[in-house]
Amino acid sequence: MREVNKYICFGLLINGFWLFSKQFFQLPEFINGFCAGLGIALILWGVYIQNHDITKIKNFKKNLFLKLRNL
Repeated sequence: MREVNKYICFGLLINGFWLFSKQFFQLPEFINGFCAGLGIALILWGVYIQNHDITKIKNFKKNLFLKLRNL
């Protein structure tokens, strides 16, 4: 069995906070929706990373930040 990567852990943590906050105290709907969406997106991204090679995405992000820094 593979280890759970950091994206899945953070996604589960954010979704856990969202479920806890909906049960015990009120937050604005924008924050509730943001937490739910971000948590699900992180979980899906973590599952994608476990099954695919993402070196092209990492290189693209690194080159983009280097170009932005040099402006």
